Amino acid sequence: SEGLRKGVAKKIPEIIAQHKKMFLEKATALGRKVEDTEKILEQIEAAGAYSFNKSHAFSYAYLTYICAYLSANYPLQFFNNLLTMSADADREDYLAECLMRKLPLMPPDINLSDTQVSVQEREIIKDGAIVKEKFIRLGLLSMKGIGEAYAEKIIAGRPYKTMDDCIKKLSKSTFTVL
Repeated sequence: SEGLRKGVAKKIPEIIAQHKKMFLEKATALGRKVEDTEKILEQIEAAGAYSFNKSHAFSYAYLTYICAYLSANYPLQFFNNLLTMSADADREDYLAECLMRKLPLMPPDINLSDTQVSVQEREIIKDGAIVKEKFIRLGLLSMKGIGEAYAEKIIAGRPYKTMDDCIKKLSKSTFTVL
């Protein structure tokens, strides 16, 4: 049975077939019903399709623990990195999660956004006192039609005081994208 376990764990069909036959013979010799033994073998093989070794299990568990810790204790930084590194298809889900958690999320700003998503800080008045609040600011690249080169041009031309100022500082090809 140890050989069968190793074959299932390493997912090697030849070893599984060899030890499966031996397992059936020994079970029959011990008086077990063939049908029951075959059911058990099917369950072992089915479980083997979903199992992986302990080092992988530990690695996944550790990674899950770290992500849960960061998400709970540093949500702005955690979601900032998720939004920055995620594929476009996943970004919408992460933004929805930010909104569900009521994380402060700000749209792209031509004067304040970086190219990527960033954690920024602003002063707000809360209960009559000025306090600093951190928030997630979406980057210029999150706007449709803005590429890396355009985002860099926009950042290089800052600050923009008016729309006319923006038009003057940016080339017409850049501005038509905006």
